[in-house]
Amino acid sequence: MISLFIFLSVFALSERDIPYKIHDSLHSPTSDFIFSGLSKSANREVLVAGVLLYAIMEGKDGISKAKPVVAGGALTALTVFSLKTITYRKRPTGGGGRQNSSFPSGHASAAFFIATYFSKMYPKYKIPLFVWATGVGISRLYLLRHWPSDVVAGSLIGIIIGAKIFQYREKIIEIKLW
Repeated sequence: MISLFIFLSVFALSERDIPYKIHDSLHSPTSDFIFSGLSKSANREVLVAGVLLYAIMEGKDGISKAKPVVAGGALTALTVFSLKTITYRKRPTGGGGRQNSSFPSGHASAAFFIATYFSKMYPKYKIPLFVWATGVGISRLYLLRHWPSDVVAGSLIGIIIGAKIFQYREKIIEIKLW
């Protein structure tokens, strides 16, 4: 227990330097392009389009199969939005209003929700899904949008909600929306 406290204390003290070190050590036009693309791949619009494509590709059962993903995405967004409003943490680049707070990372939570849910649904894609989600998290540090604890918290939120939504997916599918 004492070692966990020491680890968390050191992490909290050093976390303020990590995004800048990642950015400064990797900075190049190629890195800017890659990390910007990774970050944008977890934007709300891209993920909504992905869920719509998933529903279409699943055929006649597509809407039912997409319901848990939509429910989980909504729950993830609600959780992140609530925590952002409560914490009101400034980003590494400063600024940001209460709803644009740094803590937790919405991009990381969304990416890890998708990675967790779909890796359970399609286990053979587990590694690429989590490589992508990890890349999204690192991109948020590289782009100086988040502190490491923001990304860790967002990742945990996404993993927990993804696992629970997958666990209850059949019950969610049974819910009649109209």
